Formats: sequence, C-alpha cells, structure tokens
Amino acid sequence: MGAPVCVDLAGVGANLADHPAVDVECGDYRGTARSAPLLHLIATFHSSATSTDEPPDLMLWVSDPEGQPPSFEVAVVVVK
Repeated sequence: MGAPVCVDLAGVGANLADHPAVDVECGDYRGTARSAPLLHLIATFHSSATSTDEPPDLMLWVSDPEGQPPSFEVAVVVVK
C-alpha cells in the first residue's frame, strides 16, 4: 500500500480480514430520535460446519436510529 513501516512486529496484521456487509433498511423509526444510545444488538451465527468455540460466520447488527427522520436498519455482516 506504500505506507512506511515504523516497527516490524511479528503477527501484526495476521488477523486482518475484510468483512463484507449489507445494510437492510427497515423504514422510518416511529419513535423520538435520541442523542443517547437507544438500541444496540448483536447476534452471531455459526454454520453447521463451524464449532461453537470458533469465531462465528455471520453477524446481525441492529444500531441506533439516526438521521432525520430517524431510519431503522439492520447490518448483515460476513465475519469469516
């Protein structure tokens, strides 16, 4: 990438991975928008080929409604 290496440490970046994701818009949020967090939910799923002591395959992230009017969305993320 052309970035200079400041310190070459073994293992740095070994777990670096892309996590493709898609946001599913669920429409306008009908409640009042808040400045403090209202809702954060993370659900993870393991495929039948993955044991429960391994990292999950898929994650669903439900975050705070934002914007004007506040919209509600769910992010579907491929973890590995």
